[in-house]
Amino acid sequence: NHDCGGAEEVSRWSRWSSVDNFCVALQGMLAVQDYEQALRTSREAEKTFRQDRETLGEAHAVLLQAHALRGLEDHQGAAELAVAAVESFSQAGDVPGELAALNLATRALCDASRSDISVASEAVQASRRLLKRCELVGSDADLAGASLLLAEALLADGRPQDALQASAEAKGKFAQAGDAEGLAACHRLASDVHISEGDGDEALREADEARRIAADLADGGRSLAEAEGRRATAFLLAGQHREALRSAQVAEKLWIKVGDRRAEVDCLIVQAAAKIAIVTEAVSQSSGDGAGGGAPVPMQVVTFAG
Repeated sequence: NHDCGGAEEVSRWSRWSSVDNFCVALQGMLAVQDYEQALRTSREAEKTFRQDRETLGEAHAVLLQAHALRGLEDHQGAAELAVAAVESFSQAGDVPGELAALNLATRALCDASRSDISVASEAVQASRRLLKRCELVGSDADLAGASLLLAEALLADGRPQDALQASAEAKGKFAQAGDAEGLAACHRLASDVHISEGDGDEALREADEARRIAADLADGGRSLAEAEGRRATAFLLAGQHREALRSAQVAEKLWIKVGDRRAEVDCLIVQAAAKIAIVTEAVSQSSGDGAGGGAPVPMQVVTFAG
């Protein structure tokens, strides 16, 4: 994910050494995905900061609780805490903290919309607020990230063409900033848009470009895995079932290296769909009707970016 601020940057925004030390400790827990411990520690810290009347410390504790809940896939809970942190940071005049909280709130709402589409509009509202704040006080990188996040929210809200336009705007900002990681993310988002509309050829074109850029990124292979996963889905949509199978197998190996089990499962789903389609085609051809069959594309594979 290409974040406009996140847990890994919270400590540099802190005003007190006690908050700073707390943030560093929580970053380590989040980095190794020890979300349960991070949640317990941040809840304890919130109480301590509240007792000591350290308003910003309390806000950081709430924000890091939201990060932990998102890691535990409690997306609605993460969104509610992130929104609360937004208001706390805003009242304290901590702009970077406010931007980080808005970013997380939007991402959590996008996540939650996969199971409850009614919250997608809230994600759009949060991302628009983030974009406006970035236009006023954010850096160019913040603005580019916010534009991409708006595109993600619009896609979650079922507005693919608006998402594509927002993605194109973000792409221009990332290109101007020379941010290859951001560019790759934009191409992945555009591929997701075309997948949602059933356009395998355009989805493949965008995924290919994302993969080309990802090959030079030093992010542990995550961007490459995300791009390859989208290529597999695009091949499946385009009726190129053997290519879809090969691409999904490559993506699975990449995700194993990254350590994302959920994405591995998505790859297995695509492989299964591709194998069914290949067998269906073979049976159809052997029966002499010549009509190539296919398998429905499992749309949950769009969650590769998760």
